Amino acid sequence: MEKTNKSYLNLLYIVFVLFGIAFTLIDPLIPLISKSLGIGYGKIGLILFISSSISFAAVFISGRLSDKCNLKKIILTGLLILIAGFFIYGIVFSLAALTATVILFKAGCGILDSGIHTYVSKFFPGKQSLIYIKLDFFWYIGAIIGPLVISGLLFLKINTQYTFLFFACFTFIITLFFLRFTGYINKRTSKDGKLERENLNILKY
Repeated sequence: MEKTNKSYLNLLYIVFVLFGIAFTLIDPLIPLISKSLGIGYGKIGLILFISSSISFAAVFISGRLSDKCNLKKIILTGLLILIAGFFIYGIVFSLAALTATVILFKAGCGILDSGIHTYVSKFFPGKQSLIYIKLDFFWYIGAIIGPLVISGLLFLKINTQYTFLFFACFTFIITLFFLRFTGYINKRTSKDGKLERENLNILKY
């Protein structure tokens, strides 16, 4: 059980890398977006302000729900929202797509932030501080990776939407691993032929 929880925790570290990527990926694109879509920095700033307000609401709401609802569903919701945000901008380049992506990113990140921190506090008593530091460390890794990749593509004059599609696919793969660890698609057959679901503590929450 301890090994399973540790593996699940390592997966959450990767999720926090994605959290950092999604949270910072748009920022280096602002000059390009302003020029390509013909919109001023004021309108972009308004979009960012609205999305930040939504992020705050997402943290508050998901934080309250984390004490009452199934944690795996809350974290899964955050991951699915991130996937949607990555895909929308990766497929469509428009003001509406930009607005939807930024809002989805902030909402998804807010949900993941609350859900994962609640999970750690419940299942790793006495180790929360160290794990929180590690989560922050992986967030900063993501915050470096995202803008770095965007900067490289801009330098090479490659369509940056490919980055969003790549991260959408990567987040989807991580979500599949999450589903496996939490029991949705992790079934095994016992000796008597009956299907068993791995008994993870996370399934109780």
